[in-house]
Amino acid sequence: MDVGQLRFLDSFQHMEMGLDKLVECLGGKLKKFILTVRYFTEKGYSIDKIKLLFRKGVFPYNWTNVWEKFDRTSLSPRKDFYSLLSQQNISKKGYEHAQKVWKIFEMKNFGEYHDLYLETDVLLLTDVFMNYTIMCLKDDGLDPSHYVSAPEMFNDSLYKSSGAELKLMTDMDEYLMVENGIRGGMTMASHRYAKANNLKCPDYDSSKPTTWTLYENKNALYSGAMTQYMPIEILGKVNPKEVPDIQSIAPDAEIGYTLEVDLEAPVHLHDFFADYPLAPKKQIVPEKWLSLYNERLVQDKEVGGGKYTTGEKLVQTLYPKKNYVIHYHALQLYMKLGMKVTKIHGGLKFWQSPWMKEYIEENICKRKIAKATGDEFGVMYYKLKNNAVFGKQIENVCKHMRVELLRTEEDKKIRRLASSPLYVGFKAFEGGITAVHMLKSTVTLNKPIYVGQAILDISKAMMFNFWYKTENIYKDRAERPDIFDLNYSGDLFLMKDETKGDPIGESVCLKPKMYSVLPAGHDPKTPDDPDSEEPKKKHGIQKAKGLNPYDNKRWILLNEIRTLPYGHWQIGLYKRLVATEIAPEKAEERAMKVRLRVKE
Repeated sequence: MDVGQLRFLDSFQHMEMGLDKLVECLGGKLKKFILTVRYFTEKGYSIDKIKLLFRKGVFPYNWTNVWEKFDRTSLSPRKDFYSLLSQQNISKKGYEHAQKVWKIFEMKNFGEYHDLYLETDVLLLTDVFMNYTIMCLKDDGLDPSHYVSAPEMFNDSLYKSSGAELKLMTDMDEYLMVENGIRGGMTMASHRYAKANNLKCPDYDSSKPTTWTLYENKNALYSGAMTQYMPIEILGKVNPKEVPDIQSIAPDAEIGYTLEVDLEAPVHLHDFFADYPLAPKKQIVPEKWLSLYNERLVQDKEVGGGKYTTGEKLVQTLYPKKNYVIHYHALQLYMKLGMKVTKIHGGLKFWQSPWMKEYIEENICKRKIAKATGDEFGVMYYKLKNNAVFGKQIENVCKHMRVELLRTEEDKKIRRLASSPLYVGFKAFEGGITAVHMLKSTVTLNKPIYVGQAILDISKAMMFNFWYKTENIYKDRAERPDIFDLNYSGDLFLMKDETKGDPIGESVCLKPKMYSVLPAGHDPKTPDDPDSEEPKKKHGIQKAKGLNPYDNKRWILLNEIRTLPYGHWQIGLYKRLVATEIAPEKAEERAMKVRLRVKE
């Protein structure tokens, strides 16, 4: 925000962590707190006292509501530090630290504690940002105070270090084609409940099949994708006859392609693709697609509100895909796994090279060094350098907004803005200030979204390749160090075990991003937290609508556990049985028992 010649920037846009975590990353080293040490040394405090301030302080924000409390001559009890914003109290260690600060700094009243807290907060953030600035200048010669955000600055760092000169698209049709091929990360719950049964489970039953549950994660997925050959310049459109044999295009070819095709998953491969279908698509899920289970949830007013509502989401189905825009790297894998290209409409060709590779790998190397030397700030910094640049390659400038801050008495202008087709919404603040959010009337399409589209498709190909390449994951874990990160090295392209070898007992996945994973032998009765003021209330209140089993990204069976992707042949059979007036429950039971006969 600019006010005259002054520009106000938000440090949180550079380091999206709380001050307590950022200060902790500095490791308590004197040389990292230059300004804090200088300020309090000049005030006559010893180094031993000053070191006590090398952590975020605590303050009873909600309790401090009248001026008279500044005259209080003792520290408030711990219960007064409860925060209405975070809905929790400070820890016992936090309160003990506050008591120590009060005693060591010989506070006469709460007003002095308040002043010390504010001084420390400002100085600690200043030292954090100073360390951040020093690293940025040392690494890239860039000053973060000249940038609104870390992604903006590190994007310049990427272009500066790589020397790449990306060409922006000037043809609107080409831009829209690439935009149509942008699909975010995939999330789904294909199997909603699993209970492990193995020797590491206390309730192991040898009479039942041995089963395991794993929690795997790809190391730096997007960073890995960014080390591959990436587009530099769109060279123009290609018609179907100009598209070379897709499987013959090398991953390191000088010319790459983004193609628009029609795809189809053969029926005999539906079961093979059922858990993790290829070619996800952004779309609205029609109500007619819902399973009987989800139909009932929609009608349940406590869960679905009695009315079907949905928005566009990324769905993995087995329905044919028309005019599907895809990077050739991903398309090659889809075809290799059995999907059929029924038509090629055309596409775009582009120059490509591994222009991001050196930047990504250098940051990973520096992060490992920082980790080995105990430099937590460096670990955070080099991770941020890689994570921040992806978003700038796919930034949607059409979503940029302008915000007007208006006073209550400017109600005529507020009403005028609210009647504009560019109006998005408003937010009222204390003091009679209203922020009105408006879309921009004109935008400049000046982001290389063709790079972002390639990153997303290549990252999807990596995940699909892992899924379909590992036929026996337990055997492969021991025999394939090229796939699994058993040493937790953090190397690119490897899958790591998020539980670090600790066996999982049960997992419940109600829907994407709503799951519970319990370790083997877990006691369902949560033990009291000894660091909590009121242990029994630690978990707070759960609202009824905060946790529900409704998920319309998959066709959920009545057993509430198994799911199928929309378009699966068994769903088609179910619908045909229902059409013959067989009861839905019976139709589902019969359809799921049928096995597909595949002609040799």
